[in-house]
Order: sequence, then structure tokens, then C-alpha cells
Amino acid sequence: MFLFLNVILAKGTFSGLFDFLKFDNYENFVDRARYDADINTEDPSLLDLMKTEFVVFGTETCGFTKKALGLLKDKGVSYVFVDKDKNMTNTYETLKSTLQHDTLPLIIHNKRFLGGYGKLIKYFENPMNNSDSTQDSYRKYYENYYKGYYGNAYNNSESTNYSSQ
Repeated sequence: MFLFLNVILAKGTFSGLFDFLKFDNYENFVDRARYDADINTEDPSLLDLMKTEFVVFGTETCGFTKKALGLLKDKGVSYVFVDKDKNMTNTYETLKSTLQHDTLPLIIHNKRFLGGYGKLIKYFENPMNNSDSTQDSYRKYYENYYKGYYGNAYNNSESTNYSSQ
């Protein structure tokens, strides 16, 4: 019996069952989140908050949400936490669908989708505390973040103007 199982496993009969454990294709991972999507919500007060505050959609039990809130607190940044299970579930589901971001937390700042906890870390590793416009700061952030994965995601011609209009 033991020899029989060894032969079956060696021939790869059941190898497909454990393919999910392999991370060979991680370099082919494509982040499909829409960082350029318009942030719209039917709640005007939430929309106003999104313009000035970090808005974090998550749950109290999610480890990455806790880490994101801790990081924002450590940085002394004001933020608003929205527990998606207790309130604004429809708003969260709409944003999740629009932004194509299925994990928690979902973080919005300056009415732009920032990402999750990993992107929040990158955001603070590359501080944008300069006199550039917000749009230019985001361009620099994403350009720096994505060039390691996909090359330069933005056009760098001299004629391109990224300042607010």
C-alpha cells in the first residue's frame, strides 16, 4: 500500500490539489485595484471627510485594520475609522466594487484611494511633506511605488503637467 501511494504521488496524480500552496507565480501578480477611480458616495459628510482626513474602512477584528489604525495614531495623523460591519455597509460595498479592492482595510485620503495597510506603510516611508500639489505628490508616490513592479507607470515627458487645475 505504501509503495502504491508513493507511485501515485510521484506521478503527480494529486499534485494539483496542493497547487494553492505554491507561490511560483507571485511575480505575475497584478494589482487590479483602481487607484485612479473617482470616489463617490451618497453621504456628503463622508465625502467632505475624505477630502481632508484618512478614512479607514475595516473591522475591529481585522489584524491589518488594527495595524493601519495604530500606524496612523503613531504618526499623529487624524483619521476616521468606519467599521464596515456596523455601519455604512452599502457605502463600503460600493467602494470595494468600484475600486476593485477586496481586502481590509480600505483607506482613502484626499478623496483618493490609497490602498490597504501595505500601501499605507509605503505612503509614510516616502513622505510627501513638500510644497507640491496633492496630485503631483500622488503621482510621485505611485511612480516610486510601481516602478519596482511594472516600470514607470506614468508618462515622464517634459510637456506633462501634473499640477492641480
